[in-house]
Amino acid sequence: MYLPLKYNPCRRKFRKEVRAAVRFLRQTGRDVVEKRLAARLNGEEVREDDMLGYLLKASDYLKNPEFQMEDVLDEFVTIFIAGYETPANAAAAMLMALVRNQDILNRVRSEIQHVLCGRTEVKFEDLANLTYMSQVFKETLRIYPTAPSITRHLEKEETVADVRIPGNSFISVRLSLTTNKQTNKQTNKQTNKQKPKHIGLGLCRRQRHFSIDNNSNV
Repeated sequence: MYLPLKYNPCRRKFRKEVRAAVRFLRQTGRDVVEKRLAARLNGEEVREDDMLGYLLKASDYLKNPEFQMEDVLDEFVTIFIAGYETPANAAAAMLMALVRNQDILNRVRSEIQHVLCGRTEVKFEDLANLTYMSQVFKETLRIYPTAPSITRHLEKEETVADVRIPGNSFISVRLSLTTNKQTNKQTNKQTNKQKPKHIGLGLCRRQRHFSIDNNSNV
């Protein structure tokens, strides 16, 4: 049962579980940060090229008054929550799309072989040269957005397209409505004019158009 109240007693158990999960994540992050700092102070060799290393360097190892432990933990929890499931889902969606589009899969494979030159390890500087694969990633995210919607809190009243939206409202935008070629025909008509080599391939019977800018040098 849902009650439109500021505090819904029916969701008390859920709120308690969420707060406990957040406390657990923050304590886990604190333990990891303190362990890394202790190892550095003891003169041990620690990694500085991972995400935690970059966060600690940005905070000047917690010496920056504007970037303290709580700020590092905020970033840690965000990366921990949003940095695993969404990339995995995006990668799975891209693999599914490539399997259904063999010609695009062949071009991606050809580009990877051309850029890596037989290497099995991908270096950071290689990413800038994987232009066609980058387009495939972006097109996959357009068709299969990992975040189905974006929600924002509107503090004061606004009017959008002659529609009055009262203040203290929550606005939810479905990304599929903004990225679907079938529901955004005018925008895509202009896009296709700007990119004459735009190609489109159906992903499945009911799926939207899978379009890749066909300008790769590979």
